[in-house]
Amino acid sequence: MFLVMEKMRNHKHLVDADSARDAGKPIPVALYAVEKTALKPSVVGSCVTEASQTLTISSAIRDSVVSKVKAKVGAYLKAGEELVNLDDREKRSVVGRASKRVLWLEYTLDERKHLMDYFYENLSKGQSLEVDYRRAKIDWLKESSDLDKAKEDLRLAEIDLEKMMIKAPVSGLVDEIIAEGQVALQNMSIAKMSVVDPLHLSCNFDVNDYSYVTSLLDRGEVSLRGMPGVQLPARFVKRQASQNGRTLNWVFSVDNSDRDIYPAMVGYIRFQSDSAVVRLPTVALLNRLDKQAQVFVANPDNIALLTTVILGQQSGGYTEIVSGLGIGDKVVVAGQKDLVDGDKVSDLDPTEVVYSYGN
Repeated sequence: MFLVMEKMRNHKHLVDADSARDAGKPIPVALYAVEKTALKPSVVGSCVTEASQTLTISSAIRDSVVSKVKAKVGAYLKAGEELVNLDDREKRSVVGRASKRVLWLEYTLDERKHLMDYFYENLSKGQSLEVDYRRAKIDWLKESSDLDKAKEDLRLAEIDLEKMMIKAPVSGLVDEIIAEGQVALQNMSIAKMSVVDPLHLSCNFDVNDYSYVTSLLDRGEVSLRGMPGVQLPARFVKRQASQNGRTLNWVFSVDNSDRDIYPAMVGYIRFQSDSAVVRLPTVALLNRLDKQAQVFVANPDNIALLTTVILGQQSGGYTEIVSGLGIGDKVVVAGQKDLVDGDKVSDLDPTEVVYSYGN
């Protein structure tokens, strides 16, 4: 069909339309019977898998030596699993001292409480002085304050100690990791991880398939090289800017809880719709303006009538006709640029058009 239409586009070099009209002869064109079918059986985009997120994990402690590497490059870690241990001997010492101070203050505070209670109980009996009770209470309040501060110091020391054990903040693949014995500076990169569940697919489509793919965003099925017979459902994530204006670059997401898929795998995503629409080859459209265009429709007497149609989706060389045409209508799809409203036409095989009218 498209080869025929391409030839018919150039048929004016063989047949002069004005001479044909003067001679009372029909103008040869190619006709297309309007049908109701799928706009296009399927639209396919080429894809490559990529991490849905990449993270850089840094050290929060200044100038610490890496004492133990707990994961290897390429390993999959769950959130909270250990990546790297830093030399924590100094931090453990600080925690130990802070812990002992808390225990000592708790003991002395208990002793202060017993003394304060003793003076209070004997105050009414005249066996102790008011000033003794007040001094004991002041000492108890000061000891309570010291204990609160010691507990806070212990809590902060434990937090610093915990920082020496660097854990995976997310579940994912280890892309890079520091070596044992290396000094980790503050805010220096310790490891890099990629989130691969869900996994993203960066897919390219022909720009003419924009409206078709838009209507089926979450109905794509993904096939990847290396996974024969496996089709994965995809969920639309975002649109990205086209690099050349001729393609669409959209990102989709697939479940990867089984971790069978890795970044940099290639494949395709297919969108398929079974819904039938009235469609027409896009090349038939004239005077197109937004969602409206004109076409030449050949009536039963083979008279070409200029007709306005309302357009819908477009894909694969076809355009949905929302209104203006009926099933079975014969539309000029090649040679229409030479026509005027009311011309008589003939549906001829363009390969046989080898003559010209007039002189």
